[in-house]
Amino acid sequence: MRRIVPPVLVGWALGLMGVLALLASVADLEGSRPGVGAELPRASVETSDVPPTRRVIAVAGGRDLQAALHLAQAGDVITLEAGATYTGPFTLPKKPGADWIVIRTSAPDVSLPPAGTRVDPSYASLMPKLVSAGAPVLTTAPGAHHYRFLGIEIQPRDGAFLYN
Repeated sequence: MRRIVPPVLVGWALGLMGVLALLASVADLEGSRPGVGAELPRASVETSDVPPTRRVIAVAGGRDLQAALHLAQAGDVITLEAGATYTGPFTLPKKPGADWIVIRTSAPDVSLPPAGTRVDPSYASLMPKLVSAGAPVLTTAPGAHHYRFLGIEIQPRDGAFLYN
């Protein structure tokens, strides 16, 4: 006599096997196996200082950051007032050239952590905040490139949820 396994049991067994495989992979990621730790990064991003080759565009709190983004050219630095909030969304436009457009805090470099060091909440007062509600804070126009952010906090507006 041939026995037929109900499809519900087959699905349940396959689901259990998937959960067990997931748990095993998570355990590997956490380095819970003896002698296995978290993997170091395989690549890094160049973060050395990029000196301006053109001009500095200062944008005071409450002023139009999007207008400054349209005005800026390769090699320019846009400084945003430390601690000020700029409400977007903002679009990084496509620009010709291979020099960086740097968007940075107006706070002096000596007041920020050294390169390669993570910031923590104690630096919040030095960082301008880019915020948005219901739309991404930053988007890029097709072909936009060579933008660098230094000492900028990017977040949704209080009470807003951004999912991208």
